[in-house]
Amino acid sequence: MDDIIAGLRRLALLARDISIDNVLLSVLVVTVSLMILAGIYLDVMAIPAVISCHEETITVQHQLASSSGTTDTKDEKSTPSCMTLRDFLTQFVPSLSGYYPTPYLFNGHLQTIYAALVAQPRVQGRADLIKYEREIIEMPDGGVVALDWYPSNDKHTVAPSTPILVLTHGLTGGSHESYVEDVVHKMAHAPYHYRTVVMNFRGCANSDVLTPQLYCAAYTADLKYVVEMIQMRYPNAPLAACGFSLGANVLTKYVGELGEECPLITYVSVGNPLNLVIGSERLESGWFSKRVYSYRMACSLIKVFSKHAYLFENHPNVDLDAVMKSSSVREFDASLTAKVFGYADVDEYYKLGSSSLYVPSIRIPAMFLHSLDDPIVPKESIPTEEILNNPYCVLVTTKYGGHLGWFEGMFRTNRWVTKPIVQYLTAMILAHGSLPLSARRKIPSPSPFTKEGQRLPPAAEPLDDNRSKDNNTINNVVKLTGTANVETWINTSRHGNAVAVSEYSGRKSQAVLHKPPSVLTTLLKQFGVLGVIFTVFAWARRRSSWL
Repeated sequence: MDDIIAGLRRLALLARDISIDNVLLSVLVVTVSLMILAGIYLDVMAIPAVISCHEETITVQHQLASSSGTTDTKDEKSTPSCMTLRDFLTQFVPSLSGYYPTPYLFNGHLQTIYAALVAQPRVQGRADLIKYEREIIEMPDGGVVALDWYPSNDKHTVAPSTPILVLTHGLTGGSHESYVEDVVHKMAHAPYHYRTVVMNFRGCANSDVLTPQLYCAAYTADLKYVVEMIQMRYPNAPLAACGFSLGANVLTKYVGELGEECPLITYVSVGNPLNLVIGSERLESGWFSKRVYSYRMACSLIKVFSKHAYLFENHPNVDLDAVMKSSSVREFDASLTAKVFGYADVDEYYKLGSSSLYVPSIRIPAMFLHSLDDPIVPKESIPTEEILNNPYCVLVTTKYGGHLGWFEGMFRTNRWVTKPIVQYLTAMILAHGSLPLSARRKIPSPSPFTKEGQRLPPAAEPLDDNRSKDNNTINNVVKLTGTANVETWINTSRHGNAVAVSEYSGRKSQAVLHKPPSVLTTLLKQFGVLGVIFTVFAWARRRSSWL
């Protein structure tokens, strides 16, 4: 006890000898050092997104004011502006100029695991951030799909002409996923106040399953039915869409199947597996990927299936024991998905269900967002050539981000990817609304449908393997190849052929937005001012002691 008291006395004497100037100087030196190190890290890690596309993309006509971060419509009498799709992104999606990854999430695995285990609404204490209004839609085959609307689906709450964003989630996900809620919250609140609806696949997000069929990456009939229903209910509301992971594959396949008949204004594909064959090979090849990612995804699939396993007891091709014992996604798809949806085997399902086959048929502006360090969707599965050869498509890649991660910030992390998604979709919607009716893209009317006797499209509509190898004729869709005006890509025939076609050049283009001002330079400037202030303060104190 005496030793402790003696030690405290020595500390008190030492503290008495330390001047306030020395304390302030030490604090300033430590603070400046930490901030300079942080500035160096941010300068090194701030990698702008790379925008890759055909050199002669479609042109976008609009009457929007060019201001960073905001898009306001101009006077209705002003002359519409035209710019290429790539230039439209560089001007109206400023967030692509730089992404600052969270320092302790410095690779794709950490980003992906953090997204799965930490960045969930209930974990972060924001499970009640969004109150959805659920609507159950009965499909023609007797199954049901749960639609989660936000804000309310009531026409009296939100104007019927309010733009609608349709979202599709990832494998075994739903409207509760944080990456979905981030976009929903941004789009539904100020300054946009759009209506959003999340389509939960059969059995997901605690929705019911009434028939012996769940969902898969190739099945687009439910999405087509839902979009037509929304279109008939709100005929004057512009429709856009955003898909994540498996939902992005379904959405891309749907857009490609419809071609010019697609009722959407635009859509965004995020972390899309695209080529299921390559993605499955990568997921099942590595020990870590198979034992961690594929195994956990298989467990999630089994959890959804087990709630409704009794519906499959009498299915002639399904072995319930084999399904419940699946230890990987491939085993689950081989024992259930491929058989329920009528494929010969899992390899045929992955081949025909890959949305990469339908990228050449896309005829609306599309933005593909991918991280090159995604451990679940490898960069080899991205059909770069097909995307770059289609003037309607733009590929945006980042060096870091993982699978549906893209976290930034230190203690309060946020998803960076939400910014470009919201900026792009809102700019496209505003551009569409800023034009007179005569200049807008003519949206195909929904086909009448009834629940009784409607013929559903097959689970997968594969492209003809014997299709023409001509670059200009893929799946009976002629590619736009020249720099087209708005009328060129709006006024197209209903047979899948463009009105105007020029000779295909095959040229590609890449754009990298300028990095923001150096964080280190900014810090040094600011601390230069602080240093002068501290020097004057220290001189004044020393001067007073002389006096």
